[in-house]
Amino acid sequence: MLFNSLEFLILLAISLLLYWLSPSIFWRQNTLLVASIIFYAYWFPPYLILFLTLAIFTYIFGLRIAQEKRRSLFLSVSFLVVILCIFKYTNFILDIFKNSLDIVGLDFTFSPIDIRLPLGISFIVFELISYLADIKLNKTTSEKDIRLFTLFLAFFPHLIAGPICRTNQLIPQFHQKLPFNLHQFIGGLVLLTSGLFLKVCFADGLAPFVNSVFNSTDGFVGKPTLWASIGFGVQIFCDFWGYSTMAVGSAQLFGIDIPINFNLPYISTSLREFWRRWHITLSNWIRDYLYIPLGGSRKGQLQTASNLIITMGLCGLWHGASFNFIIWGLLHGLFLVIERFCSYLFPNIQKTILGRTINFIWPPVGWLITMSFVFITWIFFRANTLTDALAILNTLVTPAIFLPTTSPPRSFFILLLAFVVIHIPLNKLMEAMHTEKIRVSWRFVIAGWLFILSIVMSSGESLQFIYFEF
Repeated sequence: MLFNSLEFLILLAISLLLYWLSPSIFWRQNTLLVASIIFYAYWFPPYLILFLTLAIFTYIFGLRIAQEKRRSLFLSVSFLVVILCIFKYTNFILDIFKNSLDIVGLDFTFSPIDIRLPLGISFIVFELISYLADIKLNKTTSEKDIRLFTLFLAFFPHLIAGPICRTNQLIPQFHQKLPFNLHQFIGGLVLLTSGLFLKVCFADGLAPFVNSVFNSTDGFVGKPTLWASIGFGVQIFCDFWGYSTMAVGSAQLFGIDIPINFNLPYISTSLREFWRRWHITLSNWIRDYLYIPLGGSRKGQLQTASNLIITMGLCGLWHGASFNFIIWGLLHGLFLVIERFCSYLFPNIQKTILGRTINFIWPPVGWLITMSFVFITWIFFRANTLTDALAILNTLVTPAIFLPTTSPPRSFFILLLAFVVIHIPLNKLMEAMHTEKIRVSWRFVIAGWLFILSIVMSSGESLQFIYFEF
């Protein structure tokens, strides 16, 4: 069930009506739980069994870890990782095995196993792992009510593609019978329509041209690959920023706050800053449950560099079972190492002021270097194969014979220009929706105009959100 679909709007409207009319916190919780189960089962009902099995399994092991049962954390996390690998990486592992045998001259053939990837399995597993680890680290307590624990995992605004929530962010809010706040409710509508606007106007508007280039069947020579790469960078940002904003807005309609996921990543002047602004909840998860357990930056420069590369390589693998994603992650890890190495050799280039790293080189240069790297590496993220990615890169560095003979449509450039002009003010507007700085009447007007613009700018075809694939 897509956020940008009529079915979702109907489910959301009915859930809101029942939620705010519920006489007790118990029935509010049940309303959210039933709505969330319907939301997940709508896509493929049989996988609801898998979802509930993972919830029950983690609930039981959470209680065992709280009782300090030996090896419970290791066993439970291992089980969750195995489940993720079975559904997401089986064919990838078999393909690597086949290629390895081919190298040594052994013939091995297999047909890819038809495995339907459960919606949101990567995000679900990450949330379950963080829950178990936080119990072990005494950062949270195990939830005794299995109904509330299932609701934490299933809460439909963030269920499929995040933001990744921690139990101490959500469950305490489920325990409260929150009063209706009109500022917050209309603010949620503004966030919901802002995300819809980003999705149907920018992400879906750029998608046809981007897809026509990256899915080309006759090679990439003479194609405007540079513009397609820039277009994809804007498309994936608006797609996921739009989804995350709709998730935050939908939750806010119920009086529930979930963390934001983006904060203007394309104004970053370093890759380190980019990852503090892009997919914030994933970045925090990777830092807390991968980078720091590996040793973080506590064991010398060489070990720190190794930890960064391993962490980002695993981040790439998490995004997809493909060498493209692994290379994308490793390149980000290597660039982070280079940044850290430069700041180590030249300590006067960077200083930390009030907890923020400031670059004392000319900021536009830092921005240009960082964005060039980010948008070039997006090619590995979007290309269908590694061969395609290398071919596209080749068109960006070869002589004039490879200059594009076709150009993007005018609408493509209009959308890019509109994104540059709009995205910072739109982000400021979203931030204001978490306060009461803007009057209710103006909030209502803004939400209405954003909804109208979304309808007018929509192509009429609801495209799946990109991160649903992960």
